[in-house]
Amino acid sequence: MLKENPPVDRPKSWGQSGLNLLKKWRYDLLALLFFGIVSFVLLWPLSGHLATSTNNEGDALEQVWVMGWGSHALTTDPGNLFNGNIFYPYPNTLAYADHLLAQTLQALPVFLLTGNLILGYGLLTYLSFVLSGWATYLLVKEISGSRVGGLFAGMVFAFASYKIGHLSQLNLLSTQWIPFSLLFLRRMMVRPRPGPFRQEIGHGWGAAVGFGIFFVLNSLSSFYYFFFLLPVLALYLVIFYAYERRWPGWAFVVQLLAVGIVAGLLILPTFLPYVSVVADQGAERTPRDVEQFSANYRFFFGATPNNLLWGKSLSRLAGSGGERALFPGALAYLFGAIALLGPLVAWLWRKIRGKQPQVNTATGRGLRLSGAERRERWAWTIIGLFAIVMSLGWTYHLRGVDVPGLYRLFYNYFPGWVALRAAVRYSVFGLFALAILGGLAVAWLSRVDWSKLRREIKVGATQWPLRRFVGVGLAVLLLAGAFYEYRNDITYTNPAILPNPPEVYRWLAQPANAGAYIELPGPPDPANPPSIRGYYSTFNWQPYVNGVAAYIPPVEQDIATLTNEFPSERSLEVFQGMGIRWLVYHLDDENAPLSAADWQKIEAKLAQTPQVKLVKDFPNDKIKVYELASDPWMQQVYAGLPAGAGVIVSDYRRTQPTLIELVQTFLRRDGHPLYGSDRAGYRFLTAPPAGQPIAAGLFAADEDPSVYGFSQSDLSWSGHGLKFYRRKDTLVAGYDLGQNDTLGKYKTVNGTLELSVEKDRLKFNGNDAGSGQQLSGQGQVDLLLSSFGPQTIKINGQDYALPGGVSQWRSPALSPGAKLTITSASGQALYLNRAELVAAGQNQSATPTALSGATLLTAKTSLDGGIFKSTFQVWTPPVTDQNPGSYVLTLDIYKRPWGTHPSGHFGTFSIALPGLAQARQVEFDFDPVAKKMTARLDGNNADVGADVLKAAGDGDWAAFITLRRSNPANPQDFPLVGQSRLFEFSLDASRFTFTNLLPDRQMVLLPPIK
Repeated sequence: MLKENPPVDRPKSWGQSGLNLLKKWRYDLLALLFFGIVSFVLLWPLSGHLATSTNNEGDALEQVWVMGWGSHALTTDPGNLFNGNIFYPYPNTLAYADHLLAQTLQALPVFLLTGNLILGYGLLTYLSFVLSGWATYLLVKEISGSRVGGLFAGMVFAFASYKIGHLSQLNLLSTQWIPFSLLFLRRMMVRPRPGPFRQEIGHGWGAAVGFGIFFVLNSLSSFYYFFFLLPVLALYLVIFYAYERRWPGWAFVVQLLAVGIVAGLLILPTFLPYVSVVADQGAERTPRDVEQFSANYRFFFGATPNNLLWGKSLSRLAGSGGERALFPGALAYLFGAIALLGPLVAWLWRKIRGKQPQVNTATGRGLRLSGAERRERWAWTIIGLFAIVMSLGWTYHLRGVDVPGLYRLFYNYFPGWVALRAAVRYSVFGLFALAILGGLAVAWLSRVDWSKLRREIKVGATQWPLRRFVGVGLAVLLLAGAFYEYRNDITYTNPAILPNPPEVYRWLAQPANAGAYIELPGPPDPANPPSIRGYYSTFNWQPYVNGVAAYIPPVEQDIATLTNEFPSERSLEVFQGMGIRWLVYHLDDENAPLSAADWQKIEAKLAQTPQVKLVKDFPNDKIKVYELASDPWMQQVYAGLPAGAGVIVSDYRRTQPTLIELVQTFLRRDGHPLYGSDRAGYRFLTAPPAGQPIAAGLFAADEDPSVYGFSQSDLSWSGHGLKFYRRKDTLVAGYDLGQNDTLGKYKTVNGTLELSVEKDRLKFNGNDAGSGQQLSGQGQVDLLLSSFGPQTIKINGQDYALPGGVSQWRSPALSPGAKLTITSASGQALYLNRAELVAAGQNQSATPTALSGATLLTAKTSLDGGIFKSTFQVWTPPVTDQNPGSYVLTLDIYKRPWGTHPSGHFGTFSIALPGLAQARQVEFDFDPVAKKMTARLDGNNADVGADVLKAAGDGDWAAFITLRRSNPANPQDFPLVGQSRLFEFSLDASRFTFTNLLPDRQMVLLPPIK
């Protein structure tokens, strides 16, 4: 007899598998549809204009530009992704704000299909609400098993005031990846007790990959959420395993490490441009910034003004702007309280009544919490409290007592946090925790047993038991109540404006019109320029001098001033030097008003300026375009400089600060490191690494370069009030002992100092201090020496008469292995400010050569009981041989990071000193809270010409010591000799929130050269 073949399990068709998946997910997909509909309704009318409008013309259009540049760069030149077209000529301008790479990649298909940046931005704005709600629903449903609880939690997290307050900031709207990340991390953790590693490691990779994907999406959507999520994840892990009283299994640890490494490799390249911006320009947030953008308890009861239910009554508690509206809604607070107190009250009630816990006959579950449920409540309660404490920021002000905030621990000790300003944004994790707790409360209440309700409702001829309607009815009422709370009056821009830019922006896109452009006149407030102009640049992508971002380069303030004085001689040299080709004049722009009379005057000046010619008139838009004659001299300054060569820049800018800043920008952009003690951007520069030879220098034209090792014969370029020097001798190794803190112990010679000549370096008392390049043959040692009085020193046993002040000395030719022994006079200090090893070829110095007019200044500052005590020793030589003249030493305090006078000025405090070639000691005691200054000269009380201006008080401040000297040709003129930063501090409510004392230093200050 033939046997029938056994049945074969045939693989299911794709259609059948998809149908089964739909059946499994049908309720969750209905929840997604629910959030889609609710989001569309609550965002109306903006949701009806996603392709043509944004919430406003501010942050929204700035972020449209960010996504637009990302799409443009990724499809044309990915290597220059971070070199955006705004703020020309600065590099890495995409890193001046969140790069929105995740959003850019999501919107890229929309842009490629339609070319519409606004549509991509609008769809992601809409989806951020939909997915934030749905992801929270999935998490709460998985924790509690309650779909209604998940829907309520999703409503709270998606539509509370925090989200509506950030409606124009897609980076902060993109909260959906937070619940998705926690959902999949929890799936990795909620697994059976660890078994054999080989068995366990094969399971759970789906959840691990899901966690990694959503963590990367979160990190590439918002830097705030990347940094803020990490402590939350760590806290959840600790609480979870502490409650379980077990360690995580090795399989979980390996999977988490693997995901972390892969995620790090994907995220790290996007961090490097931000590191570069911080390193190059000091783009950091101060403690004062954090303090200003911290929460207080009122904000958690403050609603956005456009909330239809709570706006009129609660918006006053939210301060200014949507940033501080943190009210989650009355229902959220109610159910959050039920989550925390409900089970406790129920337990007490049962104890008092002596009843056993009741069980819902329909679900088989009662009101008693399981161990897992208690764990989740503890976890989200602690996380919520942690988030609120972090959002309170730098300092907690408790009835006159200041308590250091937890946030400052992360700011001070964790990389990257110094770039974050708004601690208040940590409240989003408090909102998230409250939403989960509210959802858990709904889930807990849904277990109430309604089976004992005997009443019936008559519908037509049929009697329906009331218990069938109670649960559904209460769920509908709850969601309807949440919907009612979260209704807002949503604003949007005119849909006819954004898709139809003025014709000039498309004209600039023509290949023949390529070139950098600037828009004039400048806005009334340079710190808040119109974002719409940056958006319009997306129609041509030409280098654009203006721009809007979270970080604004310091020179933008100066450029804004220059645009309003164009075509002055100063503005012409700056704009031509930058390589600007086009001047786009707006004759009728509400963002930068220009009256007809003012334009008539400007037009007359332009007609008389040969470097400018009118090339295009757009009468319909009331825009005229002028072409500026080409003279890109700023890049010609350092033409021929070897790639990667470092440059010393001016330590104190008597003149041309704007030009020096811009040339520095071109140098940095072309890969040349900068060194000095003045600033580049907002960053104060540092001395070169010990030993590293720096053979080029950029200085103001009147600055004596000899203190940096240059001579007038090294001049390679001069013009526009600047000079560029390139050393003709071969510098092997250089040591700036006056500026380099690591060499400070060798700076003061009280006795003997030995210098050893090696093939590529000098050694100090036998100690290695850093190497330079290789010496070929013999070398010579150049020394810059100083003393607060004349003394006789010995070098290799030979006596040299050293005058007071500053002197130079060059050794005879020395072979590697030779030594120089320098001995100071008995009882006197000798200072070694600079030492260099150069290739032999110059004559030996017969005696130390004094630098004419050089001033010597040492500075030391300490903080004692809230008083800054600064002590200076000053050597002030005669101004001329015939006229000793006088000097003015001033403690000058102004706002950081780029203080302006007088609005940003705390005060100036000055002491007059005669030019008598003798050492004087000056002491300043400054109390910023009391706004008092006392001074002493050589131990005796001295009057100071104190000028405390209206700006004195709260803020971020920097103190400088400034030295000026008289001009014999003009008694009213006191040109700057030099300046140096001493200390920094921040005040809030007349309390210190930050102090920073710079190391003690000695400075050689040279007068202007003629």
